[in-house]
Amino acid sequence: MTTDNATPGPGADILLVDDEPANLLTLEAILHDLGQNLVKARSGADALRFLLARDFAAILLDVQMRPLDGFETAKLIRARKKSRHTPILFLTAYEDNRLSVEEAYALGAVDYLVKPVVPVVLRAKVNGFIELFEKRRQIEAQAERLRQLDRREFEQKLAEENARLSAAERRFRALTENSSDAVCLLAPDAAIRYVSPPITRILGYAPEELVGQSGLGLVHAEEQGLLATRLAALVARPGGTDTVQVRARHRDGSWVWVEAVGTNLLDEPAIGAVVVNFRDVTERRRTVQQLRERAEEMERFMDVLPVAVFIARDPECRRVTGNRAAYELLRMPPDSNISQTAPPEERPPFQLYRNGTLVPPDELPLQRAVRTAAEVRDVDLDVVFADGTSTPIYGYATPLFDEAGQVRGALAAFMDISERKSLEKALQERAARLAEADRRKDEFLAMLAHELRNPLAPVRNALHILGLPGVEAAAAAQAREMVQRQVQNMVRLVDDLLDVSRITRGKIRLRAEPVDLAVVVGRAVESARPLIDANRHTLTVSLPDEPLPLTADPTRLEQVFANLLNNAAKYTERGGAIRLEAERQGGEVVVRVRDTGFGIPPQVLPHVFDLFTQADRTLDRAQGGLGIGLTLVKRLVEMHRGSVAAHSEGAGKGSEFVVRLPLAARAVGREGSRGREPAAAAPAGPGHCRVLVVDDNKDAADSLAMLLRVWGHEVRTSHDGQSALKAARSYRPDIVLLDIGLPGLDGYEVAAELRKEFGEGEMLLVALTGYGQDEDRSRSARAGFNQHWVKPVDPEALQALLAARGQAAK
Repeated sequence: MTTDNATPGPGADILLVDDEPANLLTLEAILHDLGQNLVKARSGADALRFLLARDFAAILLDVQMRPLDGFETAKLIRARKKSRHTPILFLTAYEDNRLSVEEAYALGAVDYLVKPVVPVVLRAKVNGFIELFEKRRQIEAQAERLRQLDRREFEQKLAEENARLSAAERRFRALTENSSDAVCLLAPDAAIRYVSPPITRILGYAPEELVGQSGLGLVHAEEQGLLATRLAALVARPGGTDTVQVRARHRDGSWVWVEAVGTNLLDEPAIGAVVVNFRDVTERRRTVQQLRERAEEMERFMDVLPVAVFIARDPECRRVTGNRAAYELLRMPPDSNISQTAPPEERPPFQLYRNGTLVPPDELPLQRAVRTAAEVRDVDLDVVFADGTSTPIYGYATPLFDEAGQVRGALAAFMDISERKSLEKALQERAARLAEADRRKDEFLAMLAHELRNPLAPVRNALHILGLPGVEAAAAAQAREMVQRQVQNMVRLVDDLLDVSRITRGKIRLRAEPVDLAVVVGRAVESARPLIDANRHTLTVSLPDEPLPLTADPTRLEQVFANLLNNAAKYTERGGAIRLEAERQGGEVVVRVRDTGFGIPPQVLPHVFDLFTQADRTLDRAQGGLGIGLTLVKRLVEMHRGSVAAHSEGAGKGSEFVVRLPLAARAVGREGSRGREPAAAAPAGPGHCRVLVVDDNKDAADSLAMLLRVWGHEVRTSHDGQSALKAARSYRPDIVLLDIGLPGLDGYEVAAELRKEFGEGEMLLVALTGYGQDEDRSRSARAGFNQHWVKPVDPEALQALLAARGQAAK
């Protein structure tokens, strides 16, 4: 029955202790049929208050309570002399907690039950303790009465009590037989007085086989001494407990790990023995071993991870440890404390920064994960060391929770992103360079349009003048000179563009030969002289008297010095001074081109040899050009195994370009260079030729035909490959001026077909094309062309060719 906790009933008092009302109701329902006084306590403190006023037959004590848990409550109960031997049954929901079981029996528990409990077993156990309690109470009452009886009555009553005690012992044995563990009663000398039937399940022996034997004989020889020592110590402590794990011999000869929890109840009249509970822990030890091995494997795995892992096992993150990668990243010895919030004497010699600002303590990754109880992702920090160096890191942190859902620490993983940062910086720099190149390309295209349109205006005006009726001969001659000059400018622009493209793609090849520097410089001066004279500059050339022999391509080297002289002429105010001087320095010749011009701004000087770079970006484009002349100079000089550098003290202070070239091993005479071959002189009286002009550009074909007819030649035109073949078969020309880029059959295919039909000698095939690279010339030769000319055609060269062909045909 259940009584008011404040008023005891007529039966034995049973104390039920649990901080969950539902659990108390469950225990009350199970034990209600016993008809005893069930006293309910909601905490350890309440239980202690009841123990001050009452004597309980048994205490059912929950392990997991707050704030005072079951073990702490049991310690306080055992500390009181009155309740030191009160039977305690621990109740818990955790079955495999070895430490809890050991601690329970160490506190003198008579049993350790796992929820949910089996009602029949619980009632049987409690009922046994009630009977023991009643007997003890009766014995105490009888003892009080016996003290007043005579000796005979005392002996008679004593015999009766012994009989009752024997009956109580039998009931106790029946109770222990229902336990999941084997219960053994040992004498102080380790002799087995009683063992419960579960011993058969654990060790294979029948209980009667073991009664009377020494318990030490069941233990492995290596552990018998340990067990004997522990038993002797326990016997010397009335009411004391001890727990030990040993190997016990199974009946089949194998060894079983058992956990033995002994309680000294020698002074209990109803028991008078050391009560030992046996439990088979072989599987549990195997599981613990597996867990230990897995923990070791995980620890080794963490150490070989390339990612730095940090862990804080306390909510304050006062101690932080990591794997090998973590200590290597932070340049610290293994197992040292790497917490930024550790005590000052333990604090590591580095700091964490975010975007150049020191990270506050509560914003550190681990601390923030604990504070917010949430993951902290995409953490980008810099580890700054005591020597001022730093390492960028990237990672995340996550909180760790205990069984109750409370944050117990945090874990973080970070990686060194120095390489990624370097790549990002390189990509940014490359993007900036590409953006700059794109900007300069746009400016170049605008300049190109400007430079190509400029010659077209005077050409159009000149053509208009030539078309006027009655135009004077002097005006017509001036107009023709104007057209010729502007066409030459356009040819020069296109040639520069083609040269840059060929050099950039490695398609240009030098035709090196022995040449004297004086010859090259002289031709470069001749080439630049018109622009220098037009601007009324003073040019001074200073060369040593000794020969300066080179092994070089004279045409390309002439182009280098002509470009430098033209550049000086363009960027020097009218009436300025230009000086070219050369000298020998060891195995090199050094050529300097100085001017008194505008100079080179400091921001432009590092990029002066870059493609499309010009100091002047104004709309008037007074100096003209495409900004590729100096790029050609640099590339051509480097192809000659030389170098070129630019110097300037700033705007308005002129500039200087210094070219260094290796001298040849042996000298050559100044007359020893072939240089450019002079144009063949046109014969005095060109012979008559039949010419077939093939070009899909009608204006180009018709204008060329018109020129040829003026020279006295017979001309026909075609505008595609098929019509060209038909015309050649019927017309049988002496010369075919054949465009390459034709619709249908291209010029290569037409030339191959003509060679197949007419052989090598009948027709002279001349390729007219905008493509002038070496592979283009090789391909035209393989197709059967005699010559390869790049548009626009030089009229003098064409007239010379026709004259020679006409003379050969006579």
